[in-house]
Amino acid sequence: MAETKSESSASPQSALNKLLTTVGDAIADAAAMEVITLTGNIRQVIKPGEKVVALEELMNKLMADEANVSLVAATMIKIDGDTTLFVSEAPNAELLISHKEAVAAAQKYRTDIVSAVIGIFDLK
Repeated sequence: MAETKSESSASPQSALNKLLTTVGDAIADAAAMEVITLTGNIRQVIKPGEKVVALEELMNKLMADEANVSLVAATMIKIDGDTTLFVSEAPNAELLISHKEAVAAAQKYRTDIVSAVIGIFDLK
């Protein structure tokens, strides 16, 4: 009968492959940064004992249901610096400030990820 390896006895090569896949996924995710700011009303009825829907799941439902939300601003910045920006006509100033802050936070996160990868592989 063939012997199967448990995850705890995985070879160093498979562990390295998993690490490289994880790092590769992080780099791919960092290659195109998107920030989208929406406004509108979200109403979710939560019955006693029900789990509150996670924000990502809620956003997916909103998009699928063509909910009554409006796009305030959207920014996409590729790793090479190419940038696409959309701002709605006469946006709410506070929402636009929030969008700019979210873009700055996302840029910092991307910089930190790239720096970590450079540090892991000593790519200076």
